[in-house]
Amino acid sequence: MKGLLIKDFKLMKNQGRSYIMIALMCVIMGISLDDWVFVVGYMTGIGGLFALGSISYDEFDNGYSFLFSLPVTRRGYAVEKYGFGILMGVCTWLFALVTVIVTGSLRQTVTVKEVLPQAGIFLPVLLILMAVMLPFHLKYGGEKGRIAIFICFGAFFVIVFVMKKLVDVSRINVSSVISRLSEMGVGVLYLLIFAVSLVILLISLRISIGIMEKKEF
Repeated sequence: MKGLLIKDFKLMKNQGRSYIMIALMCVIMGISLDDWVFVVGYMTGIGGLFALGSISYDEFDNGYSFLFSLPVTRRGYAVEKYGFGILMGVCTWLFALVTVIVTGSLRQTVTVKEVLPQAGIFLPVLLILMAVMLPFHLKYGGEKGRIAIFICFGAFFVIVFVMKKLVDVSRINVSSVISRLSEMGVGVLYLLIFAVSLVILLISLRISIGIMEKKEF
């Protein structure tokens, strides 16, 4: 897996100008926008998408056939993509976090105490984002994978809508449920969310390993 990570970082190095532009865009948004939540969330998502870009490079010009002629296992390949995506997502999250704290402090719009507790929620979101996108991308490739992801998100919104209707019909008091969760404490609630997202990620990883082991090149 170390060799695969080095390969992906080498590919990133070739696209250095694009990543410099992304970093500049983050700084500009931090200076010009008051909504720091958008800046941190957007940059975290961008970091997670780097894994999809590396898969597209691997698919290009029968790259898989060459790659798996090397001492690389399909299981290791799938694990590396998750690790690379999470690593890049965390790095962009940290960069965006530092940017909004510095720019917000200079503009006196936000404080460290205000940003840190809320920014942590984007890490479980990153895990879920990776869990959803990577299996589709590995299964269907670049273009078809994006279409499948859109269909998946569409189905997700339909499910949420149906669940909302069921809650309305069953007359469940959502406010009381939320208040009970808030009584658990912020730290415990974050830990619970992170644990659930980690379980989803592990299930997704197992699915991706199965996809890679059955895939023909």
